[in-house]
Amino acid sequence: MCLIEEVGKRGMQVAALDLKAMRYHYDIRAALDALAARKAAARAKNSLSITADVERHGQKILEAGLEAIDKGSVARQIREDEAFHALFYDVSGNPFLRRTAEPHWRFLRRIMGEVLRHAEPPRSIWRQHQDILEAVVRGDEQQSERLAVEAHRQLAG
Repeated sequence: MCLIEEVGKRGMQVAALDLKAMRYHYDIRAALDALAARKAAARAKNSLSITADVERHGQKILEAGLEAIDKGSVARQIREDEAFHALFYDVSGNPFLRRTAEPHWRFLRRIMGEVLRHAEPPRSIWRQHQDILEAVVRGDEQQSERLAVEAHRQLAG
């Protein structure tokens, strides 16, 4: 995954977007996000304090994401989307999930703005996020995992 490329003697330039590579990154993110959601749900099921923390932080992120839509801030929508997924990476109990997902986020941040501008309406993405959050808070591991994978399938096409 290269974000810059050499251009002969002229130096470096930002690499062109590669749609095939984008789909590969989304596939990996789908697997990582599904794992994180499932593990976060398992931990929430076994701990009222984790459940309360996930619900409180998740709702704040969802509200901020919707506010970003209202203000027309695509950059903030991307930041809040990343924060939403990072919440589950962090709550999953697996300290390697966030670090493993980061290279894919670096690549996908470049195209997320276009996805948010031209794919399905941004509010529907946040409704999907709401559904994932609710499944995690309920401790429903299978539903959390399934919803995370479905959300990526819709975005990656």
